[in-house]
This record gives sequence, C-alpha cells and structure tokens, in this order.
Amino acid sequence: MEIKVIIHRIYSNPCSNIKAIASISLNGEFAIHGFKVMENINGGRFVAMPSAKNAQGKYYDVFHPLSKEMRLNLTEQIMDEYKRRLNTQTKGDCSVISEQETIPEQLDMNDMDINQYKEDEEVSL
Repeated sequence: MEIKVIIHRIYSNPCSNIKAIASISLNGEFAIHGFKVMENINGGRFVAMPSAKNAQGKYYDVFHPLSKEMRLNLTEQIMDEYKRRLNTQTKGDCSVISEQETIPEQLDMNDMDINQYKEDEEVSL
C-alpha cells in the first residue's frame, strides 16, 4: 500500500503538546485527515490517530489501523515526514514554522483534496 504524508502545520508553541497536523493518502485514492504529532510529558513524540469528541466529552479514534504492522508503518511514515519538514525548515535560517504558517509546497498534491480539511479548532490552542 502506498502511503503519502502531508504535514499541514508544525507548531512551535512549547506549551502545547501538539507539534504537527498531518494527512495521508492511501494508494492515491483515499485521504484521511487529522493525524497529530504529539509530545508526551517526557518529551517523546508519537502519532495520535484522527479523533472526535462524543457527547460525554471523551475522545475516540475515527480512524485506526487494524494490525500492529500497519500502525507501525503508518506512524513511521508520518514521523519521518515530520522530521524531514523540521530539518528542511531549520537548515539555512534556523527558524521554526509558527502556528499561523502553512507549508504551501506541501499542499499541491494532486491526490488529496486538502480543501476539505479544517484545522481552525486546532489553531485555537
């Protein structure tokens, strides 16, 4: 299965545990939005699956891999792209993408309709 990853935003706020927002494309035919690169209390990074909040205020995954191997493959690809984008941004001018900036060259993928992706709730951290 071909997985393409887009990192929409990288957050530089040290007080937020959300470090990036990502989407994926599966075989160029199916898009999934709302992945988050998160930081735990020990500073480790992990990928949170797209989620929604139920009526009781609890979050639940709206998408998740069914096998351990697929979860590992998916999270590795998202983290690899996240690290690549961080390295791209910090080489040259040593700046980090601010919370308000997008990454325009990433948004031109033909196989993903990112216009349907809404991240306004995420920015208001």
